[in-house]
Amino acid sequence: MNKPVRALIIAVTGVATTLTFATAAHAGRGATSSMTGSRVTFDPNGDKFTVCDTSWDGWDPYVKYEYIRKDGTLQKGEHYVHSGDGTCDTFSHKFTAGRSVQFVACVDIWSNNDMCAREWATGVA
Repeated sequence: MNKPVRALIIAVTGVATTLTFATAAHAGRGATSSMTGSRVTFDPNGDKFTVCDTSWDGWDPYVKYEYIRKDGTLQKGEHYVHSGDGTCDTFSHKFTAGRSVQFVACVDIWSNNDMCAREWATGVA
């Protein structure tokens, strides 16, 4: 094999390898948290939480989330679904790619004793 062809093959292989690793390094990971009355999914494409009311109980489902920003500060919050039984709402964010997002599905019970899933889920933006 002559030198120009060999150099071209090596260059193309190197570019393909670099592109493969660059894409994989920034791939997010979705996750789900659920409990009776509430299901929350995190979609890394758009950094979206979808919160669904899964029970006909009159209580509002919500998500609690925590995220450590690139500068080390903590961002946390909650998103509630007030649209009624059997419905879902989606909430978008702009988290830094590759950062972990912890969240948990909860239900807002009027007596102020809210209930949340036992374990927090972790997605990757």
